[in-house]
Amino acid sequence: MDSFLLAVGEGDVEDLVGGAIIVLGQCRRSNAGKLYLKIADLDECAWLPFEAAQRITSQVLARPK
Repeated sequence: MDSFLLAVGEGDVEDLVGGAIIVLGQCRRSNAGKLYLKIADLDECAWLPFEAAQRITSQVLARPK
């Protein structure tokens, strides 16, 4: 967790409250059948304030396929 906090420029887990974490990774399924993301590097993660993450997510989902 300390590595992630350092990577996103925050000092405490409480500083992440009200935000969103965007993660890029390879989706895999565990032996128990649960989905998880394998993250190769913390550069594949970003922390954004909730409003910014919500705006980006809605723009991506609104794109025609």
